[in-house]
Parts: sequence; C-alpha cells; structure tokens
Amino acid sequence: MKKTTYVFIALVAAFLFLNGIAIQAQTPVNQWGKTAQGGAWPVLNDAATPAGEAGLGNDAVPTGWATIRGGFDPVQATTEKAVIVRGKMELLGGGGGSAYTHMRYALTFNDSLNLNYQNTDSAKWVESGKLNHYGYEFCPRTGTGIMANGSGYVGTVWQVKNGSWSSNWSNGGKTISALKQAPTDAEMVAGEYNWAISVQPLADGTNEVRWSLVEKDNKYWFAGIAIDSAAVSTQFNGVCFGFNNDSKTTKVNFMEVQIDLGAPIDIPEKPWEALYVKEWGKTVQGTAWPILNDAGYFDGDAGIGGGARPTGWSTIRGGFDPVQATAEKAVIVRGKLELVGGGGGSGYTHLRYALTFKDSLTLNYQNTDSAMWANEGKLNHYGYEFCPITGTGIMSNGAWGVGTVGVVKNGNWHSTNSNGGKAISAQKQVPTNAEMVAGEYNWAISVQPLADGTNEVRWSLVEKDNKYWFAGIAIDSSAVIAKFNGICFGFNSDQIATQVNFMEVQIDLGAPIDIPEKPWEAIYVNQWGFIGGRIGGWKFTPGDFDGDATISGTAPPTGWSALRGEFKETVAPTTAMAMVVTGKIEFVGGGFEAWSSLRYGVFYSDSAGTLNTTSVDSTRWTGTENNNYGYLFLPQSGANPAVSWQGIGQTGTYGAVVNRPWISTNGANDYVLGSNLHEGAAVAGAGVYDFAMSFAPKEDGTMEVRFSIEKADKSYKWAGIAIDNHSPLATKKFNCVAFALNSGTTTTAMKLQEVKIDLGDQIDVTTGVGELADVSIPTVYALSQSYPNPFNPSTTIGFALPQSSNVRLVVYDLMGRVVAELANGHFNAGYYKVTFDARNLASGVYFYQLKAGDFTSVRKVSFSK
Repeated sequence: MKKTTYVFIALVAAFLFLNGIAIQAQTPVNQWGKTAQGGAWPVLNDAATPAGEAGLGNDAVPTGWATIRGGFDPVQATTEKAVIVRGKMELLGGGGGSAYTHMRYALTFNDSLNLNYQNTDSAKWVESGKLNHYGYEFCPRTGTGIMANGSGYVGTVWQVKNGSWSSNWSNGGKTISALKQAPTDAEMVAGEYNWAISVQPLADGTNEVRWSLVEKDNKYWFAGIAIDSAAVSTQFNGVCFGFNNDSKTTKVNFMEVQIDLGAPIDIPEKPWEALYVKEWGKTVQGTAWPILNDAGYFDGDAGIGGGARPTGWSTIRGGFDPVQATAEKAVIVRGKLELVGGGGGSGYTHLRYALTFKDSLTLNYQNTDSAMWANEGKLNHYGYEFCPITGTGIMSNGAWGVGTVGVVKNGNWHSTNSNGGKAISAQKQVPTNAEMVAGEYNWAISVQPLADGTNEVRWSLVEKDNKYWFAGIAIDSSAVIAKFNGICFGFNSDQIATQVNFMEVQIDLGAPIDIPEKPWEAIYVNQWGFIGGRIGGWKFTPGDFDGDATISGTAPPTGWSALRGEFKETVAPTTAMAMVVTGKIEFVGGGFEAWSSLRYGVFYSDSAGTLNTTSVDSTRWTGTENNNYGYLFLPQSGANPAVSWQGIGQTGTYGAVVNRPWISTNGANDYVLGSNLHEGAAVAGAGVYDFAMSFAPKEDGTMEVRFSIEKADKSYKWAGIAIDNHSPLATKKFNCVAFALNSGTTTTAMKLQEVKIDLGDQIDVTTGVGELADVSIPTVYALSQSYPNPFNPSTTIGFALPQSSNVRLVVYDLMGRVVAELANGHFNAGYYKVTFDARNLASGVYFYQLKAGDFTSVRKVSFSK
C-alpha cells in the first residue's frame, strides 16, 4: 500500500471522529527501530516505507543478535476485547536450520522507550530506564534445535516480567507453554510466514495468550493457546523481533503489521502428520504376559510375551493423544503384528483388538515389564472391537449378538458381553477356515463419519503372504464415536503363540484405508432353489456337499423346471484371470433329447431375493427371474435345429441375455453369439455329462466365451469359442448359475454335482462343431478343403465369414441326398471349424456345401473305411 493511501485513511478517520462517528480501525505499526538487545543488522526503513512495513538485514548472516521493534501507542485489553497484533514476515537467504532459538519475538509494554533516528539505518529505541518490559516472549523451535531454557524453565512461550524481552534468563518470568512446532522437527525455511498474537484478560483474573506463526504453505506451524495465571500485563505498546547468528537468514521483511482490538485470534489448523504410538502398557482386561518394551524400543514398536502360552487373557494398549475423524478425513491406525511360536489354531477368538476412546487412563511404569494403564474407573471405552475367526473356531457371540466386528459403547473393549454395543459385521476369514499361523500380519483400521450421520468402519488383518485374510467395510448406524486415543490387543489362552511383536504402529488422518484384495478360493455353489415359479411338478433335494443339488419327480417335468444357484459373492473376471464354471449334470430316465429342452447359463441378477426353505422340497428364490444379465447356452440334440431368438429375429445355440428372464430368448436387447451344433448329430440321452464355461475379458473391451458339455462315455459333445464384441457387453460380473429342463423328455431327475466357480486359465476347447478357430475377422467368405482327405471316420471343415450371416452347411451323397447338416443358423463374423463324422455312412465320395448370405461354395471329400 502506498504511503499516500495511509494519509488518506488518516484524514478520513479524523473527519469521522470530528463528526462524532465512533470507529474502530486496524492500526498499522509505523515506528520501527533496533533495540538494545541486538544491533547486528541495519534497519532498512526510510521515509518512503509504508506504515505497517519494515525490514532489517545486510544480505549476510548476522554476527550476533539483530533486533527490531515496532512501537505504537499503548493499547489496553479487556474482558470484552483482546489486544491483537498480526502481520506477515519474510525470511530471505535461509531459515533457522536446527539452531537454538534462532528467532525470538515478543509483545510487550515498556514505558521508557524513545525512537531515535527514525527512517534511517540507525533507527533505535533508546531505553531511559531499566529493561522493564512486561508481556509475552515467543521462542519457536526449529528443526531438532533444543527448546528455549533458562532460570530453571524450559518452554516456547514465556512471561516477560520487568525484564529483557529477548532473554529467558533476565525476563523475570517463567514458561507458560512448551508447545513444539509441527510437523515434528520442521525447520523454519526461507519464505513467507503469517503470524499473530492476541492477549485477553479472563473473568478469573488470568490472561489467555494465543499465538500463531505459520509458513504460508503450512510447511511450518507454531501456534497455540496458553493461560498466564499471573496476568503480567494487559496493555501493550510494542512488538519485538530478534534473529541470532545461528540463523541462516540474511534479511527479514515485515508486511501488514497492525494492531487491533476484538475477538481473540483463531488458531490455524495444524498440519497433520502421522505419528508412531509410543505409550504401551497392559490393561485391566488381562495381564498374563509381561510387556517387553524398554527405553531401547523405537516409537511404534512394542512386544508382549513370556516364552510360553498365556495362562489367561494377555493385553496391551498403545495410547496416543485424541485424534478426531471428520467427514473429510478418516482416523487411520495401522501397523504390523508378528505371532511368534504359533498361531490361533481353531481357538475361540484367540485374538481380539479394538480402536477406542477412553478419557480416564494413566500409563504407569512405562518401559518396564509392568507397564500398566491405571485409574480406569469404569470400563467406559467407546469405539470398535474386532474378533477375527481362526480355523474352524466359533464366531464371537454374546450380548452384542454374533459377529466379528462390533460397537463398544461405554463398556469393556475386549468383551462381547459387556461392551454395551452390538455386532455390525459377521465377515469371516478367507480362505475358508484359514488359521492364523505364526508369522507377520499387516493390519489397519479406519473410521470416518458419513454425511448421513453414520460411521464407516474399515479394517484389514492380512498375513504377509495372503495365507490369512480378514477385512471389510461396515456401517455403524449409531456412529458411537469419531475420536480415538488408544489401540488395544488381547490374546487368550486358546492360542499357541508365545510372544507377539508389534511394529510401525502409526496413527494418521486421511482417506479411508483400501481393502486389500481377497485371496481367491474356488466357490462350490451351495445356495440352490427353484426360480421364477418354474417347478414343473418336480421337487428340490439339497446335496450332501456344496456344489450339489437335485430336482426330480416321479415323471418328466410338466413344463420348465428351473434351478438357480447363487454364488456367495459376486465374481468379476479380469484380463489376467478368467472366470471358470465347471461341474457335472446327471440326467436320469432320459436326457435333453427334445428340442431346446436344456437351457443353462451364468448371469448377474440382483432381483432374485432370498432363499425360502420353509418347504425343503420346494426351496425357492423369493424374488423374480427377471433382470438377468449374462450368457445363455442351448445345446442341441440329434437333428434338432437351433433356437429362434424371437426378440431379434435370429437363430442360435448360445448368446447373451440382457435385462430379461435368464431362460428367455425373446428380449429385444439380447444378442446371438453363435449357432454351434454338436458333433455327429448324437442324441443327448440319459447319463452323466461334464460341463465347463469360461469368460475372459480382453484388453480391447471384448469378452471371450468358451463352453463345452460332453457325455462321460464321449458319445455326445457340444463345444465352442466366441468373441463377444457387443458394446456394451451383457455383463462383466456374475453371481449365479441357472439350469432348466423342459417337458418333452423322458427324464425324471436332473442332478447337479460339484458345480464350482473358479478364477484362472480359460477352459480348453479342443474340438466342437462351429468352434471359432481364429478371433480375427476375415475379409471374404471362404469354404476350406476338409482335412484330412480322404478321411476315416471324421474330417474337419473350415469356413470364413466376413460378417454375421445366416449359415447352412450340409453334406450330400453322389445322388444329391442330404446325409448330414453340420450347421444351420446365425453365425457371427469369424473363422470356424466343423467336424464331419461319417462312421455311420458308406465309403465313397461326398460333397459339402456352404451357404452364407449370398455366398455359396461346394467342395468334394472322400470317405474310406
């Protein structure tokens, strides 16, 4: 601001005052000079320097203390209004490093000072009396520098009581705060700082002192509130700054320095930094093991154990200053845990741990084997308890219900009977019945309040090689608490471990933790039931093992009998791992010889509801069969033609169902993937069939679909490969399989066995009518010469389609009679191979003809027995 501007403000203020209008304006400080406490640098002010600004320095590090004072008319603080001084400060050339109080500053009153040589480099406050300053001195710590000390005191904020404003020995006062800078050991570096001080007398006769000195990008923060019980002064007339020869600074500028009366300053938000937990001790919930910490342990590390299994509960708590979660930042606690000597076996909750807040704890005997949190009073913990299952151990139960994660509400942190809360998750470990074994585990917890008034709780406890996984997300509708000051662990006598080590236990604020990827394990489908009311007069019989289920009757079904099996979790294949579905189907009394009598597929649906098992033989899904997205397969038998997909006017033996009943081919958004026929026109009769499907997303956004169903005696096989390049794909995730058998057969039972969902390599499809031999798209129609030729008993015929086409591939004898129809239906663009099996025909010459759209081609082949 120009000097003329300040003159204008002063004239306006005078005008308003003369006209009887009361004003309160911030007053810029405009009297600047050195003090007797140090003159190593010249003052840089001259007559053109605007009020509120000042400078000192000579582009070299000071050879001793260099000081400057901004003086102003005395200002009196009251219980209604604080005295406030604030401004900006710029350090040039360097900062404080780790020097011992490279900088000190103070707000004081001194009634014996006169400014000589103002606006020259020799400007100086001359003291007519003793060093009789009264007020407050601030000694910010920089780097790892030693905290200011003197006269038996150590601190960063001091009283100045009839003494020197810059000394800790001759200031006549004592410390009122020892607050350090943030982040830990942050250095004052070259750059701009916002600073402020306010002092206000309180009704109880004390003074509240507030201060802040914060680098503009929050790299350095020194701020706080302290109470001066002596209330050394409530009037002030100068703000002083001093820089020592330990400083690397070569020049300091002050800007916008002003005096005000009003509400005390706000303390700017402290820059958060993760902190390692360093206060460790037993809790009253269990003392069977000694604490292993001594003074040599690093912050964040702890240990308990006695070389043998505990005889009862053994507990340890890591305490820290309360940390508050907000809608913007979650509280996060994480670390490593090492079980030594053994794990949990199948013990009942051998391990329990909790993140809580408790306001009545004191740590006694720290860094000894008897370290203990004492003076607990009531068991009034608030927070969240975690009870991971190990092996085949029973899930935690008690007054909170049954679960593995629950609320602690004014109760015992490690009990499920007296914690005052309830379970909010029953997440089990993975793999199924995995044991917590000896070894190292990474663990983490985050808690964050949500906009709807609930708390989101996330957790993970994962063995480093993923042998054991316990993790998830739960919502606490009660939002029991959002601040925490302790992490507790307890180990029961059921466990095998003889010692537990904790490493790098850290508290943080930020985004909620990521849930680590769950180790994959194959899923045997065990949630089976009729779907869509399609029972067909049959009944349901649950299998003895997961993956098994049967629907049957005393006669063939009277209509569709449809069975749906839901996965225990949704599965999404990736470009690295295909989803693979395998199993067996046994048909009793008959097969699926009738036209389109067997339909099956893999889908995603969120509308099936839940299983109603009230009547076991009619166990069914309570929801709807609509809203399915996925792939439907319709294997043919004998000479039966492909199915018509009426909604799109095409025929095909497999394709995609989009937002429709899974069994339907009437959807307007459905699409056909192929019209593959089975080998040799075999009839699909009674017997056991192996089936397999795989679904593999590709980098280009397509999905490779493979399928196979083959009778155990090799008399029937239907298989193929197709690339689904539809956009968008029908689905990229799956949560159920479905099988249905229609009337028209002689079948009295359909038994599903070992139906399994896995992730891994795609299935092998070695032969099959209509097998897609190449995933690229040809440019012209073509019919290849069969191979081998001559042949016995089968040969392979290849053809190419540059675009989706209605295809008919037939074989004629020399008399022009059709002896085999190898393909008849709608095919996507691509390369195909078809097997012609002539074992039931006479030796001789045959012709095969391909018709695809307007393209026709004929070739000759010889069969010789």
